[in-house]
Amino acid sequence: MGLSTTTVVRACSIVALALFLWRSAVHSIEGDIRDASRRTPNLLTPMDASFSIWGVIYAWLIVFVLREWFVPSAALESSIYALHLLFIASSVCSTLWMELFVTGYTRLSFAPIFGSWLILFAAYLYVESHIEPIVVTSILASRNADYVFDSTSRADFWCIRVPFTIYWAWTCAATTISLNILVEECGVHAMGFYVFWCGLWVLANVLILIGVGDVPFAAVALWTLVGIAVRNSREKHVHDADVQWVAEHYALEVMATVGAFVFGSLFLFLVLHKWWRGLKRPVNGILNTIPSTATTYGTAV
Repeated sequence: MGLSTTTVVRACSIVALALFLWRSAVHSIEGDIRDASRRTPNLLTPMDASFSIWGVIYAWLIVFVLREWFVPSAALESSIYALHLLFIASSVCSTLWMELFVTGYTRLSFAPIFGSWLILFAAYLYVESHIEPIVVTSILASRNADYVFDSTSRADFWCIRVPFTIYWAWTCAATTISLNILVEECGVHAMGFYVFWCGLWVLANVLILIGVGDVPFAAVALWTLVGIAVRNSREKHVHDADVQWVAEHYALEVMATVGAFVFGSLFLFLVLHKWWRGLKRPVNGILNTIPSTATTYGTAV
């Protein structure tokens, strides 16, 4: 009996992830990605400790491929091959980005990381529309309360939706950083770019939070903003005599700090609001069988 298409792409996902992890481990040990990122000043690069999130991402991706190989999702059996294809393509792009970036092809390296961002965006749309999330916040901007997901499995949420959510969320930040590095490489240094991207990052994550209620995405957003604030807080003291240096790093420190505070406060408010509001009241349940005693105009008493 021949292998099914889904089985083949699952095997390819394991191979693609293994290659990605191997090259990531090599560059992590050598520290050349960190050195390459420091060659071009960039105010949006978070502190070094922020990049430890890759360990979390790698762990979740390993969970994804192993779970899909041994105990695949039954609810998504007919469509999940598409997610595997997207994952394979993103792994190739991410690996290519690393190799180009560390060898000094900074400008050229933007193409594969941007491609990875687009591919992972498609992957996120897949998991967001197919797998029911665990929502702990009030959803203020969504009208899809009655949307029926293909999978309501908590195992699918933790093993499929969460890995791709945090992977794409961090890739959003990494792509923005790469874009600003590209701009700096082209000789353009303008605070307006940094203000725009920092503000857009906060706005985009707020919209996702109030529209989708994706907690893993919100966690990565906060992690990134805090990392940017801490790094700029430290860097502004490196050249105290350089007024422009201090002013620019201070501006980004303030923006990232305020953004993290506003975003974190909004998240807590939405959590408390959901708790205060309580469970959804039934629309077509037992409450509708209770006769109303309200007086209606035009009704005889």
